[in-house]
Amino acid sequence: MANEIKGQTVKMWKDMDKDFSLRYQLGRLTKDDLKEIVKSYEIKGVSKLKKDELIETIIVNILNKISTTLETISDDNKNLIKNIINASGILDFNENINIDDVIELRNKAILFTGKIENKETLIITEEVKNILVGLLVECNEECKKDSSIVTNEEVKADEQLEIDKELINITNQINEMQKVENMRMIMNALSRKNKDKENNKKVGRNDLCPCGSGKKYKKCCLGK
Repeated sequence: MANEIKGQTVKMWKDMDKDFSLRYQLGRLTKDDLKEIVKSYEIKGVSKLKKDELIETIIVNILNKISTTLETISDDNKNLIKNIINASGILDFNENINIDDVIELRNKAILFTGKIENKETLIITEEVKNILVGLLVECNEECKKDSSIVTNEEVKADEQLEIDKELINITNQINEMQKVENMRMIMNALSRKNKDKENNKKVGRNDLCPCGSGKKYKKCCLGK
């Protein structure tokens, strides 16, 4: 199978040994393949190096920068990496695997392609796999922490909502009590006003005396 990578046709499925060393897999690649890896890791000053020297330089850069590289790849690529690692670092290529994902990871030397026993095969080298396993575990732990933080925030939001509801309820009760108190004060004021009017009312001569004797005012307290 031939695939075009940035204008160049690369033979992806050349026969290979079941060798999981990074040095062996890089040694199988063409000069153009190695250039793609150099570009992916932004390795400078290697144009005059011999192939063996270039491979050694690439190995150092891969092992030092692969954690940063992992942060830039898609979730689909990460899932493909996990599937290969779960298969002990070697997986048969099939129609369910996106070839573009394979090419992208191949250009970063995260996986390598070839034929083993006439089967198109994906391999992750031991050196890379050991680093990736640790990084993917850390990533999963961080994702769990993030999920926990979100959950805690949601709980806090729910608690605050309940507090707000309770405060509104208390405020409404206070308002109702204040209304009742205001009404009581108004009624008392009206009652006092009526009493004052009653007290200030002029007593007629023939009215009952305000002293409560039962006699007419003119025969009781008038003139006293």
